[in-house]
Amino acid sequence: MNATYVITNKNQILVQAADDDSQFGFSLHDDDQTWPGGLGIAAEWTAIDRDDPRITPEDHARLDWLLDG
Repeated sequence: MNATYVITNKNQILVQAADDDSQFGFSLHDDDQTWPGGLGIAAEWTAIDRDDPRITPEDHARLDWLLDG
């Protein structure tokens, strides 16, 4: 999966992944929900590195499988 971590304007850590089924070409994901184009979850987000200190061990535990999938 072509994916990266993002941090939203609400300081939520999510994964942004390519999504051919979305009209936007990507979706934002958490461990159990997907938002095509990020609609409904965040007004703004920024891509961040996998080792960014804002990503907690808990975030890694719930989201790393999306990056490794």
